[in-house]
Amino acid sequence: MIPKHLKTATVVHLVLAVGLLTSVAVVTYSTVRARSDDAKLDMGLQQQPQTTPTQNCSTLESELEALKNNVSSGKALIDDQLFRGDEDADQPDGVIRGYVLSEKEDERFNSSKKVLDALQIQVHRAIPIPYQSEELETALNSFLGFGGPHKDREKKAFSNRMTFLNLFQTFVDDASEKLDSWHFFFENDIALHPRVTPKMAHDAIVEGMELAAADGILYLGMCRPHDCAGKAHLKNGLKASRCLGVCTHAFGFTKWKAAAFLSIVHKIKFPSNETGLHLDLVLRAYASQVHKIWLLGSNLQSPVENVKGHFGLLYQDQEKFPSIIESRRSPQRGGA
Repeated sequence: MIPKHLKTATVVHLVLAVGLLTSVAVVTYSTVRARSDDAKLDMGLQQQPQTTPTQNCSTLESELEALKNNVSSGKALIDDQLFRGDEDADQPDGVIRGYVLSEKEDERFNSSKKVLDALQIQVHRAIPIPYQSEELETALNSFLGFGGPHKDREKKAFSNRMTFLNLFQTFVDDASEKLDSWHFFFENDIALHPRVTPKMAHDAIVEGMELAAADGILYLGMCRPHDCAGKAHLKNGLKASRCLGVCTHAFGFTKWKAAAFLSIVHKIKFPSNETGLHLDLVLRAYASQVHKIWLLGSNLQSPVENVKGHFGLLYQDQEKFPSIIESRRSPQRGGA
């Protein structure tokens, strides 16, 4: 059942408003933001206490600062070593920026980078939070409400969640990025569907960003899409559908939507058999409680024979790169 506080168009409008105001707050305070030396990467924690704005701020500025802190929702600061790439440079107009989660520049990362290079996506490597670290163990204990020992698959899933959420927060905190700019996020096992050329895929992504501009979130690949609606025909015979689904191997956010999502992520409700450890299940729950999400290439089924119900421009090449994150997911029907 959909929670009352996330129902109907009123909630959608609230989310949009929170995202826009939060981004304004981020821009306003980004130049004076103080970073705590002992802050932890604990995006799985519950909402932090609000900080007190400076005495010479206006009432409006105070409200924006409080709103910014609410959006943080247990956020901690990014380690300076999280990224590999020129993160200080302003993003040129027309450049699509993408982040690939990968511990090292190995075969998996290089294969994914080659795909994204062909799609004219500017690639940056994001190092996942080590799943065996004390930092992650502490955050996971707080998130679940009890201590370990925790299974490795739970730690890996939570590392994935924490790292992605920290990437979203860094995007929101970047004053050089416009509210409607996009960042895309990838896992390191992606491949381009064989029926699509790199140029077709690039053009579809550009068209998809326009299609999904009002939503601020876009999937380039989805597992077991269902309850699809709002279908659209793209150029080159490709299709898009607004669906529910799982997997986080290829998706994007606008800056304002990243802020809106972070402001509400700790309020999302889950079935009794799910904990919210897996970000793809968090996004599916969000889609079911707020709005469905556009999927590009909804008529393209994964060519991997032993994988059923995977659709999109980009798929997980699980024949070449077996999954390193096991997840408990309730079965869903495929097809879009």
